[in-house]
Order: sequence, then structure tokens, then C-alpha cells
Amino acid sequence: DSIVYVHIKDAKIVDGKEVYTYCGEGDGYVKEIVTDLLRNGYDGGFSIEPHLAAVIHTGQKAGSEETLYQSYVEYGRRLTRMVDAAKA
Repeated sequence: DSIVYVHIKDAKIVDGKEVYTYCGEGDGYVKEIVTDLLRNGYDGGFSIEPHLAAVIHTGQKAGSEETLYQSYVEYGRRLTRMVDAAKA
């Protein structure tokens, strides 16, 4: 009842290092959390921070603006599909 906003980011540990993934492909239980929230009446917002093409706080830069844009759009599409499935 107290959650009004959810920030989506997912990752998994590979060889002892954090590797960012598309939502639902990491160890963050994103699909399960989103599904639980929506099935229990959550009507707040979602935002995404993919960290796929660039991770500014670690110095990882995107190869190009197009790569950055495409990874962000794909992340959003995958979250949209996840939300749609949870609502079904």
C-alpha cells in the first residue's frame, strides 16, 4: 500500500562481477515482483535504468548514441511485455 514508484534494473553475478541484464534476465526477481505488485493493485509508476550500453558510474561508455538508444528502447519494450503479461 505504500509503494508509489518502482525503479527497474536487473543484474546477475558472473565470475564475481555484476553484469547488467534486460529486466527479468538477472537475479533480481523483476518479473515476480512486477507481477506481484500489479496483481495486488499497484497503480504507480515504473522507470527503467538499463545499464546495458553504458554504466556511467563505472565509466562504461556506450559505443554509440544509436547503441545506447536501441538498448534503452528494447529494455522498455521488454518491461512493457512483462507488465502486459502480469495484467493478463
